[in-house]
Amino acid sequence: MDLSKLTPEELVKVNNIDNWKQSLFNCVGVISFVDKFGISIPSGTGTILIKNLDNNLSKIFLITNKHVLPTHLISTFITFTLHAPWSNTKTFKITIPVYDRNGNINNLIKFNNQGEDIAVIDFTEAFVRNYGDIRNLEEHLPPIDILADENNLKKRNLTIGDEIFFIGYPSFFYNKKNSTPLLRSGVIATDPTEVYHFNTFLKSAFNADKLNGFLIDANVFGGSSGSLVVTKPALIQMYNGQIVPSTQKGVPCVVGILTHSYPSLNSGDNYQKLGLGGVIKSEYIIDTINQFL
Repeated sequence: MDLSKLTPEELVKVNNIDNWKQSLFNCVGVISFVDKFGISIPSGTGTILIKNLDNNLSKIFLITNKHVLPTHLISTFITFTLHAPWSNTKTFKITIPVYDRNGNINNLIKFNNQGEDIAVIDFTEAFVRNYGDIRNLEEHLPPIDILADENNLKKRNLTIGDEIFFIGYPSFFYNKKNSTPLLRSGVIATDPTEVYHFNTFLKSAFNADKLNGFLIDANVFGGSSGSLVVTKPALIQMYNGQIVPSTQKGVPCVVGILTHSYPSLNSGDNYQKLGLGGVIKSEYIIDTINQFL
C-alpha cells in the first residue's frame, strides 16, 4: 500500500489504530497440551491470520513457535483456546492433532525450512468445523499481509528505539472467564534489519550462534513465546486537526515473532530476567506460510 497517495481521510480510515489492535487482540489464543497424566499444560501463544486466495477462497493460519508444540512422546495434540467476540460462540476451544500414532507430524503443520523456531498450522478446516462459515471474515481476522518482509522493513526505516507491542500470555496470565490475552509494549533494542550474532560467552549459554532477527527491550516471560511483535505507528499532525500516520511508519505491521526471553548470566545471579526478548524476523513466518501456497 502506497500511503503517500492516500488522502488524509483515507489515511485515518486505513490506520484506525484502536480497531487494528483490537482485531489482532481478538485473534490471539493460548496453546496447551494434555500430558500423559491427563494434566492440561499451557505452552505458549498462537495467532490466527487469514489469506484470501485468487479463487475467492480463504485459508486461515495459526502461527506460533515450533518449541510451543509438544514432542510426540509428550502429547499427540494441542488445544487452541481463542476469545473471539465476533463469533457466535464468543470463545473457541479447538483440538488440533499434531502427530499420528506413529509419531509422524500432521501434514497441516509446517516448520520453517531454514530451521527457525516457527510453526504454522493450516487452521482452515478446524476453524470451519468449529465456527462454520468463514466468508466475510476479513473485517475480523487480520490478513497475512500485515507480515513485513525485509524490503518492507527497510522502506519503513525502522530503527533502534522504535516502539512495539505484542499480545500473548506472559507467565500464562489470562482471564479465566474468556481466555483473553495481555498486551505488552517495549522498544526495538538492536538493528531490526540485521542478524544478531551472539558473542562467544552467549553462544555457549544459549546454544546458538545467532538470532535471525533482533532484540527488544520489553518484559518478555514464558508464555509470550509465539507472540507476534507489532510496530506502534508514528503519527503526525495534519490540517483540520486530524492526526494521521506518517508515510513511512504509519500503518502497523508485524515485524517478527517472539522466540526467547533472555536471563542475566552474571555470576551470582539466580536466573534474573534482563527484560530482553529475542524476535525472529517476520520474513521467516512468510517463508513458512508459503509452503502451503
